[in-house]
Amino acid sequence: MKLTFNWLKEHLDFSPTLEETLTNLTMLGLEVEEVNPVNPLFPAVISARIESVENHPGSSQMKICSVSDGHETLPVVCGAMNVRPGMIVPLAKPSSEILGKTIQVASIAGINSYGMLCSEKELQIGFDQTGILELEQDTVIGKTLNEILSLNDTVIDLSITPNRGDCLSVRGIAREVAASFSQKILKKEPPIPAGKKTQIKVEIQEKTQCPVYGGAFLTNVKIGTSPFAMRYRLFLAGIRPINNIADITNFILIDIGQPMHAFDHDKIAGKKIIVRKARKGESILALDGLNYDLHDEDLVIADEHQVLAIAGIMGGELSSVHADTKNVFFESACFDPVTVRRTSRRLNLNSESSYRFERGIDREAIPLSLLLASNMSRNLAGGNIIHPRINLHDKIFKRKKILLRTERCHALLGLKLKEKEIERILTRIDIKKSGKHYLIPSFRSDLEKEIDLIEEIARVHGYDRIPETHEKVEILYTSPSPLIQLTQTIKATLVQAGFLETINYSFMDPKNNFSLEGFIEKPLFPEIILNPLSPSQSVMRHSLLPGLVQSAVNSRHYGTAGIKMFETGCVFPGKKSKSGSTDSPQVSHTGLILTGTHVPSSLGESARKLDFLDLKGAIEMMFNKLRIPVEFEPLENHLFQTGLKATCREIILGMFGELSANFIKQDCKDTLFYGEFSNEKMVSCLPPEIQYSPLNRLPAITEDMSFLADQNITHQEIVSTIRKCGITLLEAVKLFDIYQGKGIPDGKKSMAYSLTYRDKQTTLTMEAAHASHEQIKENLKKELNVEFR
Repeated sequence: MKLTFNWLKEHLDFSPTLEETLTNLTMLGLEVEEVNPVNPLFPAVISARIESVENHPGSSQMKICSVSDGHETLPVVCGAMNVRPGMIVPLAKPSSEILGKTIQVASIAGINSYGMLCSEKELQIGFDQTGILELEQDTVIGKTLNEILSLNDTVIDLSITPNRGDCLSVRGIAREVAASFSQKILKKEPPIPAGKKTQIKVEIQEKTQCPVYGGAFLTNVKIGTSPFAMRYRLFLAGIRPINNIADITNFILIDIGQPMHAFDHDKIAGKKIIVRKARKGESILALDGLNYDLHDEDLVIADEHQVLAIAGIMGGELSSVHADTKNVFFESACFDPVTVRRTSRRLNLNSESSYRFERGIDREAIPLSLLLASNMSRNLAGGNIIHPRINLHDKIFKRKKILLRTERCHALLGLKLKEKEIERILTRIDIKKSGKHYLIPSFRSDLEKEIDLIEEIARVHGYDRIPETHEKVEILYTSPSPLIQLTQTIKATLVQAGFLETINYSFMDPKNNFSLEGFIEKPLFPEIILNPLSPSQSVMRHSLLPGLVQSAVNSRHYGTAGIKMFETGCVFPGKKSKSGSTDSPQVSHTGLILTGTHVPSSLGESARKLDFLDLKGAIEMMFNKLRIPVEFEPLENHLFQTGLKATCREIILGMFGELSANFIKQDCKDTLFYGEFSNEKMVSCLPPEIQYSPLNRLPAITEDMSFLADQNITHQEIVSTIRKCGITLLEAVKLFDIYQGKGIPDGKKSMAYSLTYRDKQTTLTMEAAHASHEQIKENLKKELNVEFR
């Protein structure tokens, strides 16, 4: 919200300093984002009169103007189309400065120009650069612009929270400032002209979405340029001036916060305004020059034949005020915030009006806005006021009531305020007492409960005036849940392994919402977001896979050599039937991805491609840290070219491997290695708490074995077969050699293992170790048909 300090002071009957105002606004909870002093840098630019205008002999687009400053007449070459004899204009004479640049005598197409005639844009006091700035005819020539125009000011930019729509106006900010000084704002009460009968009728078909709709009708208006003072004030507030009627609506929007719209009355068919829902197939050419197709849930302003405006958002081009407009109908209404927000989002159409309607406006300001617009139009456009308050003659605005208990206020704030003092504090922000209740003004739609009033008391009274208290608070510590502890362990382990954590959106494009079949069953009906940010974020994700792949691909495009990333987050299983409910709203997963080149970490280490074993090593490190005994089995999944699934007690904990080239996007030339695991399933497989056992000081005996096995037998199968023997003396199994090649039959491989035996109670004998070793060999022959060498 941008406003100027001079504009703010027009609503106050006292004169605070800028520093006091900014400090108090901050203490009231209104964040001051930026403060910009406005001191125009053209001290020598003066007012001058154009005495005559001649065509330039060397250029058809240039004019030679004879300009007098009261002391001398100078020839000035100018290309503006609006110059004419008798105009009072800003003149920068030779040697004067404009914004740090010195004006000099210049030869333009063979004619010397002794100065420069300036536009608003060139002086940076307005948006207009189509012509020279025209000063009022009664302006004394030879005076500096700073003497003629009130240009010095301060622009204040405030950050307004969504619940404080009442502060999206100069009057709203002034109300807060006045309250902080225990003052009241000035009441703007323009005279109410006598209304005449008019043929304009208003029909509200959707009273829930438009509870109040008022209008004002003026005739014989003259459309033109607004006075410079109004244009300059709108310029400082960031609003581009259009014409005097449109500028009046924008001025009122910023001044008191009430959005308005002006229609060309003669273009309203049937002289009837209808507030209704849009019909199928209707569209509108809006003021931004674009055509919008309307939905049957959109609220519109129409006449008997067509749509005139999108309610609360933007008017239509066909009924707008133009240079030839003679009769004007002003609209001032209250529209439902949800309806305005929904239509604005769907059409991707935002405006200053929709911004305020979405946050709630002051419906009691509607009659005032119409009176202001009528009186300003009469003064600036010469209009005749026919009726300034159409459709508002029987409108009664009721205020909601909230009960406030003094003892409750004392208990929450620690302030011993008397009831009369509380009443005085709330009255400063127009919240008046009625019996045991307080009447809430219509501009404070955010106040709903007693606690809201108590917060207002603390805010207006001053947070710095609330006394400090030192109380003992008992903190009951409970250990984190197993899922949280597991997630923290996983994060620490993967970071130690060189992975970086990333966080992606949980929203997905339905086309990219993959799931890992065999690990997560793909639901028929995913969780659909009712109000998505965009169509590409309309469902909840089934897997971490798409987000991590996109993050890896983006990082590679930015030139990152080696990508090692992980994410822990929720995925959403969805529903088994369209009308059914979700069995499990969300589950926690861990995903990790790597690709690219391993960057050498020490001198002498060579760079290499990251591969499947790097991923498998990190996963084994994770499970070892969690002490979960896992087995790896071959994986068949269309998303993976090769891979393994991790199981524990026949529970599939997750899967990992090299992603299929068909899945990876065309613009990614790297091989991607990916793994994803269920945190909940890993929690179910966690072993009991670690218990201390003393170091076994008894000696161990190591026996080796070497055999030929079928080449499709895995190491995991060998170890499982050895463990199934149930040998209590067996302490460790280690594979130390695999060989295929010369001297080994086709379809076979040579494998060599080292087995360690130890007795926990007594010294192990060679006979006992050998007997156990032979039992294991016999079981391997029987189960896997190996041939010992």
